[in-house]
Amino acid sequence: MSDSIQQHLTTDVARDVVAQVAPQELPLFRSISSEYLKDPTSVTDKRSGRDEMLGFGLGDAAPFLTPVILYVVTEVIKFLTEEVKKSLRKASSELIEEVVRGLFKKFNSPGKKTKQTTSLSPEQLIEVRRIALEKAGQLKVSDEQAKLLADSIAERLASAADQHGALWLIRCQAVIHHIGLTPSRSLPIRTLDFSCSSRPF
Repeated sequence: MSDSIQQHLTTDVARDVVAQVAPQELPLFRSISSEYLKDPTSVTDKRSGRDEMLGFGLGDAAPFLTPVILYVVTEVIKFLTEEVKKSLRKASSELIEEVVRGLFKKFNSPGKKTKQTTSLSPEQLIEVRRIALEKAGQLKVSDEQAKLLADSIAERLASAADQHGALWLIRCQAVIHHIGLTPSRSLPIRTLDFSCSSRPF
C-alpha cells in the first residue's frame, strides 16, 4: 500500500475513532493529524514523557488521545495489509489497497461494487484488538482508554451482519485473558476468506 493511500485511510479511520472516544478533540484533528503524518515516529520517540508525547508539540495543550489513535490505527492497517498479502499473493497493489479499505464498514456499503468481498474472522478481530491494546499500552494511556480505543477499531472492522457475534466473542476472549485462563497471544489467526457467500463463523 502506497504511503499516501495508507495515510488517507489512517486519517479517515482515526477521525471516526476520535469522534467516538475523544469527541472533544475533533476540532483539532486536522492539525494534530498533519503533525503526526510529518513524522509518525515522534509519537513513540516521546513515549517516555507522557504529557509531552500526547500534547504532540502543541505548546501548552493538555494531553491528547488523537496521536495515540493515529499511531494505533496505523499499526492495525499494517497488520491487515500483511494478512491480505498472504491471502492474495499475486494480487496487484491496487487490489490489495481496495481489499484492505473494504475491510472497514465505512467503505463497504451494501450497494457498493468491489472486486473482492471480504470479512475478518473472529480470531482476526481478536488479534486486531490485541494489537490495538498493546500499541496503546506502549504509549502509556490508561487501561480504560486503551480498551475503548481497541473496541472502537474492532467495531469498524466487524461486518454489519456478524458484528454482534464477533464483538461478543472478542469481549469474552478478553475476559478469559484477564482472569488468566489462557495466554493472551495463543489464538491462531485463520486465513482471510474471500468467498462472497461464506461467513467467518
